[in-house]
Amino acid sequence: MRKYIEVFFRFWVRFTILLLVAPAAAGATTVLMFPNYKAYSRLWVDSTSYFGASPTGWSQYLTPAQNESDSLNQLMSTRAFAIDLDARMKTALPDPAERGRALAAAGFQLGPLGTHLIQVSASCDTPSTCVALVQAGVDVLRDEQVQLEKDNAKAGIDFLNVQLTDARTQQQAAEDALQKYIVDHPGVKVDPAAASNGVEASRLLNDVTQARQRVTSIQDQLSRDQYIASVSTTLYQAGPRVLDAPAITRGGLIGDGASLKKAAVAAGAIFAVGFAYLVLLGWLDKTARDTREIEHRFNVRVVATIPRLNSVERIG
Repeated sequence: MRKYIEVFFRFWVRFTILLLVAPAAAGATTVLMFPNYKAYSRLWVDSTSYFGASPTGWSQYLTPAQNESDSLNQLMSTRAFAIDLDARMKTALPDPAERGRALAAAGFQLGPLGTHLIQVSASCDTPSTCVALVQAGVDVLRDEQVQLEKDNAKAGIDFLNVQLTDARTQQQAAEDALQKYIVDHPGVKVDPAAASNGVEASRLLNDVTQARQRVTSIQDQLSRDQYIASVSTTLYQAGPRVLDAPAITRGGLIGDGASLKKAAVAAGAIFAVGFAYLVLLGWLDKTARDTREIEHRFNVRVVATIPRLNSVERIG
């Protein structure tokens, strides 16, 4: 350790630069050249109890904020979200390269803060870009959620309409068959409540009853699905409502403080280089510094030492 201390003080100027000045300069440069800001927006999710039904995919065991956060986080992980967000940011960032860098570094985060409150946040290197990113992200998520709900509802309702058309066709066929049987057998009386009908009449009557029940069942299911789709679409169109408009968490030179971590890494790297240089010089330095080191290195006894002469003694 003594050797390294002596080497440090022998070259104190270069080590002051490497271990103090250079790390401080690297840290300051990192903070100034690579600032980091964070913008956030808070959204309110209404309760579904006002509508008497929940949107598709929502769990009754989760709060509205948790259900909405789950849906939005899944949307945010899709390529469609990235494409729509890029298109929405063209006005704020016309340059494609700059827009690509901003989107790649955005780091969107979304999560519940309570039973009804959600926070959306994003990071970037300029405050205005952060605000634009969060606003565009919220708009894209809401638009995609509404459109997906409409598409899902349309697909389900279209399927039920096809089923209803088929059921009505079968009902009409069953009723026509029963009517034809009555016309062909004028003396036969068909009583829905009587057990005295003939075998054929009973079969035809049973076919009509089942066909009508199927039509009624599909109509009920269709009405229920149409209502749920309407509730889901209305809920998503109405919200989540923006309570706190996008804003910067903290301004100034250091922004949200993330740049300080980058500065610490840069300063630490420079300091590590300087420290490694100190260790290397100490390892390469083979100078004998006292009599004990000479005796240990050469295994001989030192009997006398020549004192160092000052400048006056040298002249005399």
